[in-house]
Amino acid sequence: MEINIKITGISNRGNYESEELLLDVIDDCELDQYIIRTANGSSNDLDHKWDNVFHFLTPIQLRKGDKIRILSKSNIVGRYHKREISNENSEFIFYFNSDASIWDKHTGAVIFELQSYNPFFDIKDI
Repeated sequence: MEINIKITGISNRGNYESEELLLDVIDDCELDQYIIRTANGSSNDLDHKWDNVFHFLTPIQLRKGDKIRILSKSNIVGRYHKREISNENSEFIFYFNSDASIWDKHTGAVIFELQSYNPFFDIKDI
């Protein structure tokens, strides 16, 4: 199974007001099936400490060719902006709602597709 959203980069690292995570939609999908986590280290040696998590709570139907930007700075939780970039595609802008810069030189991003999600499940209950 191939993931339908691809991380394409991190722009303006270290600048709280403008740093952002950039993603491309490579096939039609539902946005609320994905989470983003920050990770330290390289792609070959990721630290197991996950500092920040971003879960797309809004069930948005994405189309191949759409763009997603997640800014580090704060805004109203759950709010996003949509901007048309062509007749068929849109850009969606979300906010990590962090108080400080997230993307220092050692921090990367990992995207996960959720096959099933239960926000009330706790691993210690097993």
